[in-house]
Amino acid sequence: MKLMKAFSGCALLGLCYAGVAQAEIPLLQRGNNTPYLNNLSLEVGGSVRGAYSNEMGSQDDGSRNHRGVDDGTRFRFRADYYFNDDWRLLAYYEVGTDVAHWFGDNRHVNGKGTDRRQLYGGVASKTYGKLTYGKQESVYYQTISKPLDYWVQDKKGQPAGGFGFNPNYDNGERSDGLINYENTFGDFKLLGEVMIPTRDVWDGSFIYRRGGGAGLAGQYSVNDDLTLGAAYTYQDVKIHRDGESNQKDFDQHMVGASVGWTPGQWHLAASVGYYKDYVPNNVDPDIDPSNYFVGNARSWEGFVGYTFDLPADWVSKIQPYAAHSSTRWSNFDQTYNYLGVVTRFPYRFSLWIERQFSNTSDNQPDVNKVRLRYDF
Repeated sequence: MKLMKAFSGCALLGLCYAGVAQAEIPLLQRGNNTPYLNNLSLEVGGSVRGAYSNEMGSQDDGSRNHRGVDDGTRFRFRADYYFNDDWRLLAYYEVGTDVAHWFGDNRHVNGKGTDRRQLYGGVASKTYGKLTYGKQESVYYQTISKPLDYWVQDKKGQPAGGFGFNPNYDNGERSDGLINYENTFGDFKLLGEVMIPTRDVWDGSFIYRRGGGAGLAGQYSVNDDLTLGAAYTYQDVKIHRDGESNQKDFDQHMVGASVGWTPGQWHLAASVGYYKDYVPNNVDPDIDPSNYFVGNARSWEGFVGYTFDLPADWVSKIQPYAAHSSTRWSNFDQTYNYLGVVTRFPYRFSLWIERQFSNTSDNQPDVNKVRLRYDF
């Protein structure tokens, strides 16, 4: 707790500095002429996000769905040690926070007090690429989901949105025990990953364990405005009940494609995905482990927005947008449509106002959401 308080104080100082400086704050730059530290670079950055959410057609149940919340604040730290102009060692740490949790205000809690989003290290070369190990983003997320990770209530048509076991463990967004490699060859970026076995993770009475896996992805820049992406991952997953030996092995597969196009002031993006034995059966808590996953699923998402530059000192840009997200498996359908607008202010502040229109098999309500965001 003392360490967390110290970290929070440093972060707040960083916020004050970032407001008059740049996006990523350099704490120490390469070539600083300091003994033993001349080849070391240290940077800190982050995103502070506060939001208010209101579900339509329902009474205030005291949950975060009708409250102001910390909507994904995170801080990141990066260190690079250069051997020469080509080779360097690197380390990266990103922690998510929930301010309401720190103060014990359960009416506004949106998650854990702190959440280790990423923690990895490795070696990088301009010639031979980058190799890293630790908890980090999956190659599927980087090439398929991330280009659509843009609006406020996004990712609901992506594994990163949580329709799998848990995107923090099942490689939907990131995972422990990933060995990732990436390199760029002209206009093509190659990404690969190897998943080593992980620890047991509980989901009610079930225990989830990854035995191993691998993934391959690529992004191709057709030109400065148009980027195409594709990815495939496989992982062996074992499911059993707590205290029982009856275990079921699943071969999980994810395959997807994405496209991003930014001609002029326009921003358009879309993705499609197919998933085998990835979505849990959340209807019956007493099912046999062999029926834990519902089988096959598919999803697609789309986004379109247009940015207007504003000739004013206090506001710089405004972007109206529309988005769509849909996921289907078995006899279940969850479809969401979005209308929103983001207004950008000086010093990297932005205000997002969004309406989610829900059309789901379980009759989820529409949602209004407002988010104030500060990036540094």
